[in-house]
Amino acid sequence: MEEFVRYILISNLTLIAVLLSYRMLLQRTTFHGINRGFLLIGSVVSLLVPLLPFSTETQEVVLGVQLPTIDFSQPFANAPLATESFNWPLYLYLTGVIVSLLFFVRGMVSIILLFRNAETETINGTRVSRSDSAGPFSFLSCIHLPKKLSVHHQEVILNHELAHVRLGHSYDVLWLQLLRIVFWFNPLLVFYQRAIQEIHEYQADALTYISSSKEHYVKVQLDQLFQLPSELSFANSFNNSNDLKKRVNMIYSEKSSKWGGMRYLIALPLLAVIGLMAACTETPVDAVQEQAEEVYKTADVMPEFPGGMQEMMSYMMTSIKYPESAKADSVSGKVFVQFVVDKTGKVGQIEVVRGVRDDLDAEAVRVISEMPNWTAGMQNGKKVSVQMVLPIFFKLE
Repeated sequence: MEEFVRYILISNLTLIAVLLSYRMLLQRTTFHGINRGFLLIGSVVSLLVPLLPFSTETQEVVLGVQLPTIDFSQPFANAPLATESFNWPLYLYLTGVIVSLLFFVRGMVSIILLFRNAETETINGTRVSRSDSAGPFSFLSCIHLPKKLSVHHQEVILNHELAHVRLGHSYDVLWLQLLRIVFWFNPLLVFYQRAIQEIHEYQADALTYISSSKEHYVKVQLDQLFQLPSELSFANSFNNSNDLKKRVNMIYSEKSSKWGGMRYLIALPLLAVIGLMAACTETPVDAVQEQAEEVYKTADVMPEFPGGMQEMMSYMMTSIKYPESAKADSVSGKVFVQFVVDKTGKVGQIEVVRGVRDDLDAEAVRVISEMPNWTAGMQNGKKVSVQMVLPIFFKLE
């Protein structure tokens, strides 16, 4: 669960960086196709950044003094049936996914029923569904126009919806809807989707008023006051933009110069830096402070557990509790835990460098983190911090 939370945090940080970069640097440019790609690629990158191999974990045991293996065995015959505790965060998340999915399915069914019940006709060689149930919109390759639409406005609006279809805008929205189902708890995705749909309207507007005039096209926009039903909110609509003023301003704005493209040279490196910073944010603050001091792999006098090695073995055998979930699944394996005994004898910087699975790894970390202070190591007559590795072998007999 901890890894999932980390994944979500880093993913959200990346999304925020992408959206802020667009809002601050790119939103007012007329490079709509590039801006659309920027946001779409950014949404994919936000899913990949947390998976980058910038973890402090390694697959091999790092160099350091390896202590004798703690061999912790449990009779297999005594292994109880699975008695896992109620994982309410997981069930809460799954409930949210199911509810979000139901809303999505409801919207899809509404669109399907609307097209199924609408009348079909051909206008200028294009097959169009018409009804009084909704305003003009398109979804995938389907176009809907209201019956009560003046001939004077019909051609302009049809060209606008055709632009949405040709540019494949519905696929962008479906992708964002999928993200909103998986990450239903993230309100940022609502604004992210609105930004992409805003670009969709800019693109469709730009392709439509070419065949007309800006003045006539804007007049048609102002004359149309249709409103899509809420369940059709992820369809591409002639009136889908939440801010018509932005669209009108964009229509009358001058085309961005080539120098405007320099903004992307600022936005892309900015995203790269933020992504790398986010991927490397898993080192705790206290670990950073401790690592400022030199940590030795070996020392003239090595740290010692109170009472010596025999006492450490006794402490480990009496303190370790074989996780019930691991016993229920008959899971065994050796967990290598790296830690540092600092100059005060305190055990810290605990890290699983080769694990088996989460429950066994967590138990190994717990036991080591609860160790009493050791006798600190010595180098050249001075107390120093020393790194050590302790293998713990969980096995069922």
